[in-house]
Amino acid sequence: MAKVKGILYTISTFLIMLGVVAFLTVTTSTNIERSTVTAEQISSQRIYFYWNDIRDNFADVMNVTLEKKNETAEINDTIPASSDVMALLNYFQLFIEDYFEDGTIEIRFEDESGNEINLTELLEEPKILIKPMGINYSWPDFGKNEIWVKSPPENFSFIENISYSVTVDGHFNSSWKPNPKLCPADYCLDFFFSIKNSTHTWSYPYEHLDIDFDNWIEVEVQGEPQVVVVETGDIDPKETVLHIKMIKSGYIIDSELKIVFNTTDFYINYPAVLNVTTPFGRKVDFL
Repeated sequence: MAKVKGILYTISTFLIMLGVVAFLTVTTSTNIERSTVTAEQISSQRIYFYWNDIRDNFADVMNVTLEKKNETAEINDTIPASSDVMALLNYFQLFIEDYFEDGTIEIRFEDESGNEINLTELLEEPKILIKPMGINYSWPDFGKNEIWVKSPPENFSFIENISYSVTVDGHFNSSWKPNPKLCPADYCLDFFFSIKNSTHTWSYPYEHLDIDFDNWIEVEVQGEPQVVVVETGDIDPKETVLHIKMIKSGYIIDSELKIVFNTTDFYINYPAVLNVTTPFGRKVDFL
């Protein structure tokens, strides 16, 4: 009898210990799963905030903001550049490498094919893309003394109208090409141009321009002629819709361009991709 009791006691003890082990196993597994989920959540938040913070700082370096509002692409710019954009891009990338990246997160800039690039490589063809229309907003370089808006002729019909305004300091006057060529035309641009300072806004009196012909507007600021020249139409190259050129140095102009399309199916970005990666995920998208 004592032997049977001993066996039962041993079995009971074994079962109790087995239950304890099972409980500890389940608890440990649950804690690991919770830790993994927490790590993934933290990683996702980190990716999101890093990606958006870098994008916003990139816009500050460029001193350009891009926005899509339904059918409208809006680009706010400053011409010419008020600082050395190339040097700032280089410093910005070094700052990211030194202060953002560590052993748990990788940040890189890529071209459209996924190849890693340096931000200063954007200087090879500095522009903003509007796709799928293939419309470009570009500068010859990051000095930003000129702006070009170019559209393939076959995609010009996507454009409903363009509004362009410049803000200047001090008094201004304007002049324009006499008897501008107006619509109807094969390529007719509804174009709304205005100049403003702190007290006054002037609007160009013509709105329906035939862009098979060169039409121009010159802006005089504080007695200096041809500070800004705005051209539409038959400009080299033929795909140019709009050309803005700073003639006189020493002036900073705030520039606002709005292109209204006949569709909301487009996107606007720089030709560079930002890739933020952690062991738990990544965000890869155009700047």
